Amino acid sequence: MTSSKNDFAAYPKELDLSFSNIATWPNWIEPGEYSELEVLNIYSTKITELPDAIGNLSELRELHLGNTGISKLPESIGNLSKLEILHFNHTDIEELPESIGNLTVLKCINAHGSRIQYLPKSFENLTAMERLYIYYMPLKELPELIGNLTKLKALWIQQTCICKLPESIGKLIGLEDFECDSELREGLPEPLKSRFYYES
Repeated sequence: MTSSKNDFAAYPKELDLSFSNIATWPNWIEPGEYSELEVLNIYSTKITELPDAIGNLSELRELHLGNTGISKLPESIGNLSKLEILHFNHTDIEELPESIGNLTVLKCINAHGSRIQYLPKSFENLTAMERLYIYYMPLKELPELIGNLTKLKALWIQQTCICKLPESIGKLIGLEDFECDSELREGLPEPLKSRFYYES
């Protein structure tokens, strides 16, 4: 299905295409006309691929890709230096590009229900992260230096393939909302274990 920009309510800073029948990336989303775009929502569309040109939307602060057939994030996503919210829950994405580590103001990732098994080493650079939802997915481990994300307030890692938590998780003293599988609770360092009332 093809579409034109007249088919949707487009605003200078927000474009919501969610729940539409659009199947391919609209070629009319160009940086020139949408240079001030801050929010892009393609949730529950039939789009399966993001173009490299998405990295040119330099003012983007929110990107909602959930419940689509997208299987890959382009390296150019690392150019979105103002991005604060990235949702790609229930997608076919299996890995994140190393360039994700360039998103140093990113505050929230929702990846639950994706197919990611490993997070790139550059993930440790996301020190502005406040909410990380990486549950119900085949993730096998957390980055060794997850403790660098000292601003984390919410971390959900239940229903994954993680067998052991890195020691640095104990540095996440600002956590207010933490969920993990019962078999991981025994290895939780203090004060996380007592704070979330898990028994030894």
